[in-house]
Amino acid sequence: MESSTPEPTATTPPHPPPPQPAWTTTLPPDQRRPTAFPRDVPAPRLPLVTPSLQRVVATVVTIGLTVMAVWFVAAGGLTGGLVAYETPPQGTTGYTVDVNLADRVELVQLPRVGPALADRIIARRETVGPYRSVDDLLEVPGIGEVTLDTLKPFLRPIAPTRPDSDPDDVRTGQ
Repeated sequence: MESSTPEPTATTPPHPPPPQPAWTTTLPPDQRRPTAFPRDVPAPRLPLVTPSLQRVVATVVTIGLTVMAVWFVAAGGLTGGLVAYETPPQGTTGYTVDVNLADRVELVQLPRVGPALADRIIARRETVGPYRSVDDLLEVPGIGEVTLDTLKPFLRPIAPTRPDSDPDDVRTGQ
């Protein structure tokens, strides 16, 4: 029987077998060891943060959340003190108002004056007559010293009326 490979002689070295591809195994299937992790179970992952560092991060997060909770309660978060949802924010107006000439829309834009108070200011002006001074606003129900002090920067000074002038002719002053 002749073989296709020549017998090694003293002059020719023996030929090694060809290398196996990396994806094949040299063991027959019945002799292979089972893999450590089956294909349907994902391999375990290493934690991104070591256990000792996890404790530090957990402590910092707990302290931060506690500080935020204390601030929230102290700022009035449980009683609605953080958000004024009943009234719009009070901004400063860039103008002044003459209470003897202002209509409801102009009066409502003043701080601490809502629609009901604006209606009372106008009703008092229509029944009693024009305001002779800013202090006459104290006669309106709902306006006290605090409210009047808040309104004074936004009210024009009321010019004194002449005794011979008609109180109904407030706009012209004649």
